[in-house]
Amino acid sequence: MLRDYIQPSVEIFNIRIDEPVTTATDLLLAAICFFAYYRIRQLETMGRVKWYFKYYFLTLGLGAMFGGLFGHAFLYRLSPEWKL
Repeated sequence: MLRDYIQPSVEIFNIRIDEPVTTATDLLLAAICFFAYYRIRQLETMGRVKWYFKYYFLTLGLGAMFGGLFGHAFLYRLSPEWKL
């Protein structure tokens, strides 16, 4: 019963990607965060709030991207300590 919900791995150009749906969701979140960072950078107003929001979206995007790639897609290539 539980086996029906497990995401199968896919191969693209002979590269195995585990949990492809979760990886795609993480990469989509990262793209949206990078876009928000870019748009906030273009605002002419200066201030601490802009600075906080700008770097919030940058770090959230980096975390989602690295988490999606190293925590889901290519975890099989890394040692178990990487997940911790």
